[in-house]
Amino acid sequence: MGVGRRTKSCRAGWPCCPPAAGHRGGAARAGPCEVRQDLVEGVQSGDLRGEAACRSRRRAWSAPHTVRLLDWHTTLFSYGVALESHQQNTSIVLDGHGGLPRMRLLLKDNDGPRVHPARLAARIGGAAAAGLLGFADPRVLVTDDGPLADLFTTVPVHLCAAALAFELAERGRGPLDTWLGLVRDRLTEAVDRLPAEPAAVLRARVLKAPRLPIKAMVTAGTLFSKDRSGAVDINKYYVDGPNYLLPTDSGRRA
Repeated sequence: MGVGRRTKSCRAGWPCCPPAAGHRGGAARAGPCEVRQDLVEGVQSGDLRGEAACRSRRRAWSAPHTVRLLDWHTTLFSYGVALESHQQNTSIVLDGHGGLPRMRLLLKDNDGPRVHPARLAARIGGAAAAGLLGFADPRVLVTDDGPLADLFTTVPVHLCAAALAFELAERGRGPLDTWLGLVRDRLTEAVDRLPAEPAAVLRARVLKAPRLPIKAMVTAGTLFSKDRSGAVDINKYYVDGPNYLLPTDSGRRA
């Protein structure tokens, strides 16, 4: 995940959350996040210890980055869309707004999405949805929420949110259970802002699931033939592992 100043490819005023907040009520965030200058400097230098000294580590992690990331992808999920927006395709953009530093997300190269036509039609209308579904690759369109949830879990959750939690803990910037707890809390809040049906899917398949999907591209692309693995797309071939977001008996996250 890159960090950079505002670029031409990130349009001024382009929100990293939905422009309309009607389906999420007053809690929805429709614009970019404003952040403190010391957090901006900490992100650019890779050092967030100053935030801990200011008792702001939790806000520093949750407000400017994870809220933007998870709000955006959970909203897309509610429309029946999941993007392959891994770290290489997701950048943190820092600029100024109203005299204050601001953090936004820049997504690019959205190849390999998954789209659930029935869910998209339910949100925007059948005629409008039909005009958006002319994909040349037949693998893009799916018939249920499963492929969307798998992609949502393995890319935005694993690679863009949880990977940072594990890395920050590895670098001694705080306990792993604290960072993972923040990811879970922000994801819970984002899911709670969704309509009931897609929210129920993400709670069942991500927040409360005993195991989560894991990409197994080496297995599907190298170790097994497609006849053996059954993989239609090696980039969407999964095994599973324990859900690191589940609370432990002590109330902390493992």
